[in-house]
Order: sequence, then C-alpha cells, then structure tokens
Amino acid sequence: MTNPFTPPEPHHDGGFTPPPSQPGPVSSSGAPFSLPSDSQSTGVPAFGVPDGSSQSSFPQPGSTSALSASAGPWLPALGAALTAVAGIVFTIITGVTSTSTESAWLWLSLTAWFLAGVLTFILLGFYTLIDTRRQAESFYISNTLQTFVVRAALGLGVIGVIVSAIQIAFWFGKAFGG
Repeated sequence: MTNPFTPPEPHHDGGFTPPPSQPGPVSSSGAPFSLPSDSQSTGVPAFGVPDGSSQSSFPQPGSTSALSASAGPWLPALGAALTAVAGIVFTIITGVTSTSTESAWLWLSLTAWFLAGVLTFILLGFYTLIDTRRQAESFYISNTLQTFVVRAALGLGVIGVIVSAIQIAFWFGKAFGG
C-alpha cells in the first residue's frame, strides 16, 4: 500500500503526475462512500428515525418551507412599562395627597412599591423568557422601539422601587421613631 500523502512525482516535461488512486469502499450502486437507498437492505434503522422508516421529520435539503420571522412579545413589555409608570404615579400621589404620619401614606407607598417592583419585574421576567425562546426558535428580528420600552420599564421600575421604599421608611420612622 502506498502513502496517500506523498508528494506527486515530477514528470519529464516539468508537470506532475498525480498519485494512483486507492481503491475505497464501494456500495452496491457502484459509487464510493454512498449509503444504501433504504434501511431495510442493511437491517439497521435509518438515522434519526425511531421506527426505521425512511421518512424523517427533519427538513430535507432543497425543501421550500417558508421561513417566518419572529420578534419579541409586546404584551409583557407594555405591561411592564405600564406598571412601572403606575408605580411612579402612585409615588407622586403619595407625596401630594398625604403626610408621612397618615396610614394612607403607607398604603399608597406599598401599592407603588408593589406595582413598580413586583409586577414590573415579573412582567420583565416573562418578557425575557418568551423573547429568549423566540430567539432560539427561528429567524429573529429585534425591534428597537420594543427594546426602548423594555429598558424604560426597567429604569422606571428601579426608580419607583427606590422612591416608594424611601416613602415607606419615612412612614415607619414617623410612626415608630421617637
């Protein structure tokens, strides 16, 4: 057997002669390295098909299936932005309508904290979960407006949580402090 990696021999006219071809495995059809036409001829099930049939659920090369584009979900993004804005509005209402010694101050501040904190970030979590799944499924097109809405909801949620937590701390300081 000759080494297939040896350089070709120089020819007398300056050219090169390719090395002689090595005999390789040949299928029953006569083509080297081709697979049998169906799995019944070998007795081995077809690759990737559990029942051994030649039909596969994978797309075949050259098939003309339509490729649909997906984008991020709007409902959780808008819901998160809405709850973040509502939390900010409640913090403003808290400061305008009552004083830090009233029980209304506490309830408005707790409502603002719940809206801006808990609901906003749960909805942002759902947005991230659904968006990541859509990115992994198929062709994904990001939307800059949607990215802006999600980032604004995140920022407003953080601001709403901080301000409402300060308001809650003011109430506890006035109610139980000396």
